[in-house]
Amino acid sequence: MENTTVLSSFIKKNLDFIQTCHTITSIMEHTYIFSEGHWVAHGTYFGMDGKPVPLEGISRIIHSATLWRNDSTMKILHPSPVEYLNVYEIQPFHNKDWTTWRSHHPALGYLKGKFMVVGECILSGYSSENGLYSGTETLIQISPSQYRSWGMSFKSGDKLSSWMSILTKKS
Repeated sequence: MENTTVLSSFIKKNLDFIQTCHTITSIMEHTYIFSEGHWVAHGTYFGMDGKPVPLEGISRIIHSATLWRNDSTMKILHPSPVEYLNVYEIQPFHNKDWTTWRSHHPALGYLKGKFMVVGECILSGYSSENGLYSGTETLIQISPSQYRSWGMSFKSGDKLSSWMSILTKKS
């Protein structure tokens, strides 16, 4: 009985917040991944040494009935720039809040991951087939045409890289 009273009191005190979260979740319509388009990214990459380096990227989302694709490039603007091309094959969400994806990353090999939608966020976690690499990325929708992104990757439990960027829809 005491736990019920405490829970009831918590709900009453936080009702506005709970209703706001429900409203945000109910009206949130994600555009990145969920609709076809061309996105550009600008941000900062941090290698193993933690030093910031500018990054830029492009992401093109393409849908078919059975598979979504994210063809993306990320360029690390070192004095000798490094560019990675990555093709994600994404299973459509089909009325659920999560799905799976796979890709072949030129430096990390074959990756398998999951996307999860939580309110205004799209969360992603992955690991490589051989188990050496893992990472996460969080995308927060700022507007229908803009997301902020933060991510990190590890090799055998040690930091490989991290990044933050702004993605803007161009078409």
